[in-house]
Amino acid sequence: MLICGNGDVQCECGGGGGCCELAPGTPVRPTSILVVGATGTLGRQIVRRALDEGYEVRCLVRPRPAPADFLRDWGATVVNVDWEGKVALIQCAKAMGIQKYVFYSIHNCDKHPEVPLMEIKYCTEKFLQDSGLTHIVIRLCGFMQGLIGQYAVPILEEKSVWGTDALTRIAYMDTQDIARLTFIALRNENINGKLLTFSGPRAWTTKR
Repeated sequence: MLICGNGDVQCECGGGGGCCELAPGTPVRPTSILVVGATGTLGRQIVRRALDEGYEVRCLVRPRPAPADFLRDWGATVVNVDWEGKVALIQCAKAMGIQKYVFYSIHNCDKHPEVPLMEIKYCTEKFLQDSGLTHIVIRLCGFMQGLIGQYAVPILEEKSVWGTDALTRIAYMDTQDIARLTFIALRNENINGKLLTFSGPRAWTTKR
């Protein structure tokens, strides 16, 4: 998830209740971006692209031993948080008057409620839509970078490659391209409130 800030207050999110308390604080600049999940495969590319384009970047990361040192080296500010309270984060963004909220979801998440991750993504999409926040939802198919560990490394090490015979096809996409397109979308006011799907040019089955 990515938030582009624009407000005059500082937000303090409470525990599991999802409450927000507003207090005077440092104004949030229009060029300030908060990246949640910044150490992930996609998150780090979003941070890198944002910094390259001149944004002031803050990153929310899970409190664990030195996962985010490279983010600090790049020039981002890292804040340790508990990974609970996704609803509180959206509520807090709404209360602060955040300029835009970008949420990364999964392609076809609405069609697979039996899969917990898919259901969580779809429920978050609906909650964000009902929140009244200016937002964009971007559904993703798969990351090209994930293929390295899944296929390339086992092949090079002459180990078994695990997959399925399912006919499901995935249009993998490079996370650097996702980051680039995200900032194009972020600057386009005509797609606020829209549901976008980013995918690669060709879809592949595991067998292929």
